[in-house]
Amino acid sequence: MKNTKLSSLYKKITVTMAAALMMCGFGALSASAATTTVGDFTIDRSYHYGSYSVTVKAYNGAGGDIELPQTAEINGTSYQIEGIGSAFKENTKITSVTIPEGYTSIDASAFSGCVNLTSVNIPGSMTSISANAFENCTSLSSVVFADDTASSLNILNAAFANCTALTSLELPARLNCKSYSFVLGCTNLSSVTVKEGSQTSAAVDNVLYNISGDSATLLAYAHGKPDTEFTIPSEVSGKPVTAIAMHVFRNNGTLEKITVPASVTSINGYAFNGMTAIKEITILSETAPSLSSYVFTDMASGSKITVQNEAVAAAFEPQSYYTYYTPENTTVTIAGSKTETVSAVLSIEAQPALSDGNAVYNIYLDEAENVNTVLLKISFDASMVEKGAFSSANDAFDVSSSEWTEENGNLILTAYLGTTGNKTGYTTSDKASLASVAVPVKAGAVGSVTAEITKAECAGVTDVAGNAAAGTVAISTGSASLFIASYDVNNDGTVDIIDITEAQRYYQASAADNNWSVSKAMDVNGDNKVDIEDFIAIFNNLSDF
Repeated sequence: MKNTKLSSLYKKITVTMAAALMMCGFGALSASAATTTVGDFTIDRSYHYGSYSVTVKAYNGAGGDIELPQTAEINGTSYQIEGIGSAFKENTKITSVTIPEGYTSIDASAFSGCVNLTSVNIPGSMTSISANAFENCTSLSSVVFADDTASSLNILNAAFANCTALTSLELPARLNCKSYSFVLGCTNLSSVTVKEGSQTSAAVDNVLYNISGDSATLLAYAHGKPDTEFTIPSEVSGKPVTAIAMHVFRNNGTLEKITVPASVTSINGYAFNGMTAIKEITILSETAPSLSSYVFTDMASGSKITVQNEAVAAAFEPQSYYTYYTPENTTVTIAGSKTETVSAVLSIEAQPALSDGNAVYNIYLDEAENVNTVLLKISFDASMVEKGAFSSANDAFDVSSSEWTEENGNLILTAYLGTTGNKTGYTTSDKASLASVAVPVKAGAVGSVTAEITKAECAGVTDVAGNAAAGTVAISTGSASLFIASYDVNNDGTVDIIDITEAQRYYQASAADNNWSVSKAMDVNGDNKVDIEDFIAIFNNLSDF
């Protein structure tokens, strides 16, 4: 019982002492915190880890061009101001900022949303620019870094994100960023350079790399570069490029093809996310690089990631909570195997005049990838034309067949083109002839003779084993017309001066007029209006003068 009482007493003393110490500590902390005003700025002094931190806490000025204060007097002591808090967030009045020497940090989102900010001067003493510090400063076109006085500068994730007016950026030699792209969404940024003498960073062809260790990391890509293809170098400044930082190519709308060298062993989160123009990313490594989540997600529909073997392909399969790519948009294929993408873009054009009484239409593949079979359905007005001939115009397709039917007053051509044998599918990025259709025009037919592709499909070989697709891929459709003129506008069997006179009665009539059903007979050149060009066309075809 005696020991119990002593133990209880000891606990009470301990708790009392702890409470006293906490009160003393809180009192000291409270006493060290203070604010003061310097011009239009509120300056905050706080105590952290054994020393004072003095920052710009608020701005109450009218905006325009501002220069931050260098020092502040608090309780009779002059302090060097070292940091910028969220004093300017979403301020729409400031247009330029000069930060004096001695400042070392800019807090997260400090200037974010300052949409009228056009320029900022950053001192050589700056060591840290935090995440999103200048995000959405859409007028920011000039960022100037003074000569180094500090030994290092770290710019964190998206610090200059969406600064769409920024076209060039010269970075200080002391820059030492390793993990993030800080120019995400700078769509007009085409020039990225590093001042001479840097031992930690390098810019090659306006692409930024960290070279501070034994290897290099691809850190930032200038999204305003016009190039559609980019091959990541395997070495920069004598060091192997082994990593791609977060967000490097995210939302890029220009690049179509990227090659990743075998030296790259790590690809970080969102590196290729949201690339709207990308068609193919080729990874040359024989062993799977480490992948962070969402690295290839939401890329352009029909895009593909080409890898070297099945082991690398397997690394892209979802792992636990991690997703690496979007299967609905992107396929992972093995180099040398059949592509998994089958697609085509189709167009049709009419020859400008009848050929031996036939209206002739040429069908083209504007683009095609891995196409082995094409099915077409083309409709004509049965009152204007008769059944005609369909023929292939592309040597890549060995066979063609066609069938004609009539449906609801329309003449329907169903046609097929295909390859035979185990052939690689037809691929082209240039406009190429596919087929032609010639249909005899009926006697007395006048006006537009139209061929309309009402349905089109393609298919191809889609897997490593060379098997055909389980389904088909729809192709864009279109139409083309040939206009057949009639100069006998009064239908008396003769083209004469009366036809000119009749056409003149409807001068300046157009397709927008209520009586166009009558006056369109005078539109002999088919441009949907009656004008002097029609009179001249009738004159040039007079039969009795």
